[in-house]
This record gives sequence, structure tokens and C-alpha cells, in this order.
Amino acid sequence: MTISDGRFHRRALISGLIIGVLAVGGARAQTFSRDQLLHLPLPAPEAANSLKWLLDGFDKNPGQVVAEVALRTVTWGDIADSIRAQPRVATAIPAMQLYQGAVLELLERAALARLGEKESLDKLPQIQRRMKQASDEVLANEMLHRSLAPNLTEQALRPIYDKAVAGKMAPDEVRVRIIMTQSEDAAFNLIARLHTQGDFEKIARENSKDGSAANGGDLG
Repeated sequence: MTISDGRFHRRALISGLIIGVLAVGGARAQTFSRDQLLHLPLPAPEAANSLKWLLDGFDKNPGQVVAEVALRTVTWGDIADSIRAQPRVATAIPAMQLYQGAVLELLERAALARLGEKESLDKLPQIQRRMKQASDEVLANEMLHRSLAPNLTEQALRPIYDKAVAGKMAPDEVRVRIIMTQSEDAAFNLIARLHTQGDFEKIARENSKDGSAANGGDLG
């Protein structure tokens, strides 16, 4: 979970749960240690330091399998989708850190989904209804995107920009700081400390679990 003094939130990653259930579904399932996550396959050496290179490489070979969890595969295409679904401010996080975080999130999701199947949750009417709604939402959003894309041109958007944005006061830059925690409880505890102590930079340096800790949570 991320505490932010901007508007950036990410799910907590329950890595212990993943390790506990990765083997469900067959011998081909694979567990990942933190060290292994540091050596995930890259489409090109440049991708380690560039989010654009990383996503472009994923798009060229979306079927490349990174991991197998309970008969489910995690591919470069899955990871690219996960990264693109993050808030825009996430692009300030190093590319490899985003990659590793997306893999962990997808591993967790696959493991939990397999457990849900073993409990026959996918057979419940209310779950089937929500799964259909989720499928319809994906199709509807894609249809909307494709229908709007031809109209999102410079010529079409310029009058809207001139009327709503041009000439109005706006900050040249907005700085964002975050604190990444391992659980929701830890996040709420730190929020309470921020309300009483107020020193975001100090608390971020001491508690944040990602690479921004050394900078007091500053993403730039």
C-alpha cells in the first residue's frame, strides 16, 4: 500500500501468501524469491532503465511467459497491461521496480484465483454475475476507446484546450512524495503519525519499503 501526499495509491502485495500457494496446480508452478525478481527477463538491456523501452519490448512479444502459477501463466502482455493501469505518477518509479511490482501483483492474483476455484467460488451465482460484469466492462471500455480515438486529434482538441485551459494559471510542476508499506495496517499507523508529527520526509526515510525512501519519498 502507498501513502501519498499526492493522489497515488497501490495495492498491498501479500508475497507470503503467494509463496504458500504457488505450488497449487502442478509441478510446473514456480516460486519467486526477492533475488529472482531482480533478474526477470528483459526485452532489451535498455529496458532496465527506461519504461518506454520496457513497454515497447513487452508489446512486441506479449506472449513471452515470465512465470507459471497454478496452471496460469504470467506474460509480458499481462505485465504491460498491469503497468499501464497504474496512475500516471507511477511512471516516476524506476522501470525495473514497476516491473517487479507488477509481477508480484499478478502472481498474487493468480494464486488467489486458483484458491477461489478450489473453493468453487467461481460456481456461485453472484460471482458469475460479477465476472460477466467485469468482462462486459472491458469490452465496453475498449469499444469506447476505439470509437473516440479517431476524434482525438490536434485539430479537434485545440478549441477545447483554448477554451478550458489556455491562459489560465496552473503550476509548472507538481512534486509527489510517497510512502510504500507492506500492509494496510502499517499504512494507517503511518498516517496517524503524519497527523501528529507531520514530518513526511523523515517518516518516509525510516519506513518506506521502496526505492524512494532514500529521497524521503520524493518521486520528483
